[in-house]
Amino acid sequence: PVEEPTEEPTEEPAEATYTLGLGTVVEQSVGEKAQVDATFASVVLDAEGTIVAIDLDVAQSKGVKDEAGVYTAEGFDARTKTEKGPDYGMTVASPIAAEWYTQADAFCAYVVGKVAADLEAIELVEHNGHLVALNEADLYAGCTMQVNSYIEATVKAIGYAD
Repeated sequence: PVEEPTEEPTEEPAEATYTLGLGTVVEQSVGEKAQVDATFASVVLDAEGTIVAIDLDVAQSKGVKDEAGVYTAEGFDARTKTEKGPDYGMTVASPIAAEWYTQADAFCAYVVGKVAADLEAIELVEHNGHLVALNEADLYAGCTMQVNSYIEATVKAIGYAD
């Protein structure tokens, strides 16, 4: 006689638990020119606090002093760096000829799969007046721009996840 295969009871997969966190860092400089950068990070974390998705952007406002000592917006463009896309103009200043959004994407890809302690452990070094990743070949290869505010905003977002 041929035995009929018996079906093993299948377990329902456990429902994944995710949390969302948002973090912001604001930096400003004032002199003959003024600049304010607001860096925004939103993260999706798994139950262990590991980043599974991240979005990053920066709103940047600049101004210059006029003859009366009053700051005025110099060519003000209200779009964020992501919204500006290739109009941001970082490619010419980038040692890897990459625009801001491309380098931001490289940063985001690098931090997926990491926890806050991993980000806080990224060593930074000053290079041309910017704090860039040191000894992080995978990160620096695709993101040569200053990353300290991106790290700080992401760590804040992880801390605020709910």
